[in-house]
Amino acid sequence: QISKCSRVCGLMDSSAAMIKSTKSIPAAPASMFLMNRSWPGTSTKPMLTPPPKSKEAKPKSMEMPRRFSSSRRSVSTPVSARTRDVLPWSMWPAVPTMRLRILQIIQVIALTLLWTANAQDDPATFKSARTEIRLDVQVLQAKRVLTDLTRADFTVEDEGTLVDLTYFGREAEPLSLVLLLDVSGSMRRYIDEMSTAATQALQNLRPGDRVAVMVYGRRPQLHLDFTANFDQVSKATRSASARNDTGAGTSTNEAVLAATKLLANSPGRRAILIVTDNGGLNEGLNDDQVVREMTNSNTVLNAIAVGKAERPKGNSVNPYYTSTDVFALAEATGGEALRAAKAGSALGGMLERIRARYALAYNLPADAKPSAFRKVRVKVNKKAEVRVRSGYYAPAANASGAGLP
Repeated sequence: QISKCSRVCGLMDSSAAMIKSTKSIPAAPASMFLMNRSWPGTSTKPMLTPPPKSKEAKPKSMEMPRRFSSSRRSVSTPVSARTRDVLPWSMWPAVPTMRLRILQIIQVIALTLLWTANAQDDPATFKSARTEIRLDVQVLQAKRVLTDLTRADFTVEDEGTLVDLTYFGREAEPLSLVLLLDVSGSMRRYIDEMSTAATQALQNLRPGDRVAVMVYGRRPQLHLDFTANFDQVSKATRSASARNDTGAGTSTNEAVLAATKLLANSPGRRAILIVTDNGGLNEGLNDDQVVREMTNSNTVLNAIAVGKAERPKGNSVNPYYTSTDVFALAEATGGEALRAAKAGSALGGMLERIRARYALAYNLPADAKPSAFRKVRVKVNKKAEVRVRSGYYAPAANASGAGLP
């Protein structure tokens, strides 16, 4: 009745007028219905070539379902019906979810690769949940260095008890070396001679090795910090004897202690190569104090003794002043001291011998008391001389980290 009244009163077109008006609306472009939308994201190309753009009116939007993977099919949100969009309308609701899934997969892969890298054994680093005791070992047979031994050739005893090795290495272990040069008045000509052979001698080191140069007289001075650039090291040896800020006199133990502290946090094996004539007095710092510091940092001292290089005889009358004895320091730390008429001729051979040493490690025994000295003995299954430190001071905490023996 309302419809009739509306038509009678002229408020609504008649049925015939409505039909005529509807017929006058142009048909929708065929391209809107020729899209291959059978599956989200499978194609954005029309199956047939669309007709040229029409200037006739087009609907700006259509009511399309938001999701096709659920029984709940809402048509409350209009979706653009333009066919030139980068993504088809049927795929757009799934894009945020796909993006989240891709990011999750990338994160899982990255974490897996990181965990795998950390789990692999690094030949340059000791890794353990327990404290490891590290030993720097040299094996000689008729004064010839043996370089072909394997893990099975070694046995290690800690306080008389056989222990299992947790690490064995040689060439793979990087070397941190302090070249400690005595530049006191009696040594300058030897250092100048040695510097001419430094470039050739340094070729015995490996990529990854680092060298620092320290000079000393009455007091030590860092001449060149750690570097893997051996040309810089060679250049530093040539200018070492010109230093005039080391004072008058020779304090070898103070210089060795300074070199040991410089090596404290260095990776891999740690060694000092000192070039001296073994002269001078040490004031207030005896050999035992120096050896303990070197033992705690697992540092080995090697020496090239030139000139007279005599070993002191007997004990000092005044214990506050002690004679220099690099032979004793080398023996206590497992290194070696060579006498040489010229430092340059001995430098290359000494570097080669230092580089050919073995690195061993084992877990700290459970019964070790903090700060107690424990004796270590290393044997090989050949008739040979083994050079290694005599023992170590047990660390205060049973945890791995830098600075442990």
